[in-house]
Amino acid sequence: MTAVGLMAALALPGVAWAQDDPVFAVFGRPAYSYTDPDGYVNEVPASPGVPLTCANASTAAAQMNSGNAPGMQASAVEPDNLPPGLPNEDLQMRGWAARLVPTTTAAGWAAAPAGSQWVYQRFDISPEYVAFPVGIYIPTAADAARMRVTLQYRANDQLIGIYRNALGSGNTLASPLAAGTWTAASSVGTVALDSGWRAGVNMLTFVVKGKADADGNMMTAFAAAFDAYCAPITPTAVPTSNEWGLLLLGLLAAGAGAVQLRRRR
Repeated sequence: MTAVGLMAALALPGVAWAQDDPVFAVFGRPAYSYTDPDGYVNEVPASPGVPLTCANASTAAAQMNSGNAPGMQASAVEPDNLPPGLPNEDLQMRGWAARLVPTTTAAGWAAAPAGSQWVYQRFDISPEYVAFPVGIYIPTAADAARMRVTLQYRANDQLIGIYRNALGSGNTLASPLAAGTWTAASSVGTVALDSGWRAGVNMLTFVVKGKADADGNMMTAFAAAFDAYCAPITPTAVPTSNEWGLLLLGLLAAGAGAVQLRRRR
């Protein structure tokens, strides 16, 4: 990736922030600078955490688990502006991490996947749709090509889509995904994200539809735990000594045949 391409990738989130919100966390992204249209040089500090590499894939992926601070964020989504109509930069983030669902609210729910916690976006009235974005930095194209990420999740009520990078680029997976994974008797959802990673910033956004309770109150919550590893490098086949011998024998036979043809002529 060229320097210009890398700068564009690092600036990818481009999120429209609420006035009092801190910078969005992209785990492991190094510090960088860019020049705005007015000629002012902006210095962006390094993001927290470590990049996702083949050397530390499982540890780095665990940073994305819901409930971390900083960690997975949350943003309200209007029903008439669901992806692909919603570009990534239009998400209104709330702080460094999505807020934890109160223990009293989650009483009777299924336990969050190991290493994660239930999170939600808290407004005066909980919205029906919430996007849960998380960003992570992969330094090299070689690691990105081999990266394999597994997600275990629960959603109240339904994970309706998973998007990678720009939301308008389309669904990472078919939707909707299983509903009701928040109930105590349900099975945890599992998703494999085994392709499509790129060098630089990778943004994953999970769009969840909420469920109204008996009093008409909407709860839109999500819990996600990540693990990762790198596929082994496929070795290039090298002919063995026996194979070289057969190749040489074939060449000798072909040469001998050519000599015989010339003699007969």
